[in-house]
Amino acid sequence: MKTYEFAFGKGTQKVDLPEEHIIHDLHGKTVAVEEDIAAAALKALRTPIDSKPLAEIVKPGEKVAIVVSDETRLCYTDQFLPVIVRELNEQGIPDDDIDIVIATGTHRAQTPEEDILVLGEDMIKRFRVHQHDCRDTDNLVYKGTTSRGNKVYINKIVASADRIIATGAVTLHPMAGFGGGRKAIVPGVAGLDTINHNHVLALAEKPGDGCNPDAVAAKLEGNPFHEDLMECVEFVNPDFLLNVVLTSEGGLYEVVAGNWKTAFYKGCRDLLEISGIPIRELADVVIASGGGYPKDINLYQGTKSHMNVEMAVKPGGYYHYHAGMPGH
Repeated sequence: MKTYEFAFGKGTQKVDLPEEHIIHDLHGKTVAVEEDIAAAALKALRTPIDSKPLAEIVKPGEKVAIVVSDETRLCYTDQFLPVIVRELNEQGIPDDDIDIVIATGTHRAQTPEEDILVLGEDMIKRFRVHQHDCRDTDNLVYKGTTSRGNKVYINKIVASADRIIATGAVTLHPMAGFGGGRKAIVPGVAGLDTINHNHVLALAEKPGDGCNPDAVAAKLEGNPFHEDLMECVEFVNPDFLLNVVLTSEGGLYEVVAGNWKTAFYKGCRDLLEISGIPIRELADVVIASGGGYPKDINLYQGTKSHMNVEMAVKPGGYYHYHAGMPGH
């Protein structure tokens, strides 16, 4: 027997299995990790992809909205946000001209304790922090309609800013192909109807046929969910993007920054390179983990573990994934 350990919440769970029945023990590739996240972020801000450095984009007197992920996403926001703020301050943009908007999407607002955890205590003290509410129609602005008929409503603070900085993490996503990039804006700071219209594209066109086979993990081209997102965010056209790319263990592989499209796409390619593992044989039984906290912070996030499972299990096979919420 051999003991296998799976990330589960803020701890682990162990399973003892007979080695002769194991055909794969899959993990992300071993790669170098950036230990100094702030330094990596600063380098990315000053040597961006298909964009001027952030310092050359902003001007004194402009209002800046920084969109950040909520607690359900591991991003290291508390470590790169002060770097972004410092770059803005050095260009003559005071704290009073900066708003931080939590991209909750349809999630609940964060608690004050979660705000500190995500942003850091200094950021909370210095800045106006806004919890996006997708149901608050009075604080949404219409920006346009996509070719798939999605009416795009965006948080008023973000929509009215002179400069928009979108942040987050490039991740695999079971419907959008990849998380990160454009998802900071939609669904992050979008209206409920906009979010719902987009998410329906993850379903097959014919009712009862289940999921759309093109709206799956790691697929962007031909994915209607992703393509609608891109159209939505075109109406907002963020001025700058900063995304982290993490290893399967949650370490920082790189920071991509610059143009909100091409920097994101580079992050997708790099994530797939370090996370993609060939599967030579499908298994009868698959046991998988979603990666632990915060990837299993609630039931919805925990169900994303299935995308690690379905690619490895035989049709009609059995799978079990660890998706618990201990400590909450």
